[in-house]
Amino acid sequence: MTGLAASPAWGHCSARQEMRGQCMRTAYFYKPPVDGSSARFIARNFDLIFLTHHDEPYLRRLRARGYRGLVLENLGASEAGGPGPYPYPPAHCDTGYIPFGRTVTFSPGIFCRVVNRHESWFLHNRRGQRIYNGYRSPLTGWRTTYAMNPASRGWRRFVVAQLPPYRRWGFDGFFLDDLWLSRYGLRRQGPDADGLREFRSRAALQKAMAGYLRALRRAYPHTPIWANLTNDPYRVGSWHAYLPYLNGVMVENFALGWTNYALTAAQARAQAANLRSALRAGKSVLLVAQGTPGQKSRQARAVRAFWRLARLPYARGRIYFRYADADMAAYRNVWWLKAYRQGPRRRARTQIHRTAQP
Repeated sequence: MTGLAASPAWGHCSARQEMRGQCMRTAYFYKPPVDGSSARFIARNFDLIFLTHHDEPYLRRLRARGYRGLVLENLGASEAGGPGPYPYPPAHCDTGYIPFGRTVTFSPGIFCRVVNRHESWFLHNRRGQRIYNGYRSPLTGWRTTYAMNPASRGWRRFVVAQLPPYRRWGFDGFFLDDLWLSRYGLRRQGPDADGLREFRSRAALQKAMAGYLRALRRAYPHTPIWANLTNDPYRVGSWHAYLPYLNGVMVENFALGWTNYALTAAQARAQAANLRSALRAGKSVLLVAQGTPGQKSRQARAVRAFWRLARLPYARGRIYFRYADADMAAYRNVWWLKAYRQGPRRRARTQIHRTAQP
């Protein structure tokens, strides 16, 4: 599996144009835009798209307007959405809960009928409570997302069995969000954060995650599978165990860090080294630089960092970019940079979008 080919680009940029800094491949995710950007604009100006279950009508609109690139289904990598929160197995499970489209428990009632009955499928803190996140969505009400055990063979089989409908709905493959590289976030997750019972080391967690990815790859040997690598320990080689099973990786805090805290120099060097290793292994990468529209110098730094990687001979045709702010409308604004307008495509000059407020 170490030679797994990267997902092919669909031809907007030639290798020569990329090497000359004349063409930048762009990406859009995770929901249809709310700032007035048309489906035609997205179809003509983006090269890689991730959407979420229930966005299938929008996917069909993009295809009808000429989009020929990959559209991947956005899924929580090791998550189950369900009622609750239930720190322990409940005496009564709410089968009337309307599931969230981001997790594989998308069918009404499946969490209670199947998932809730298998305690070994869940991750737990040191007191034996299920690890979960809960939040209130202004659109859908209270949401509970449980962290699931990647070492559980039962959970792996369940996930594999849940994936075929996405292909029938028109998605080309899968984007696994929040694929954990370390225990950092899990040990502090939820209102009763108190460690992680199942895995006592980062190495143990990574071994389980790699086994989980291997099971997905065996079930879908020719399907594009990408992942957002999160809780990065910023150590050279920390991605190595996952890369054989992935077509591409997303780095959500590329080069600059987040808007409220920057990467240290050592972290930035480790991130860059791991990106180069992924590219040398034939993987595609999506570089997401965090920032706001008014931060022109930040935009310029992000674009320069992009071109430092994109011009590498072994990176041709496999680097995508987006400049955005994760905290503003959950990526549902299209911010069009001047750098995006470089290249052979005729961009729609009349549709340079302003920032929509969340």
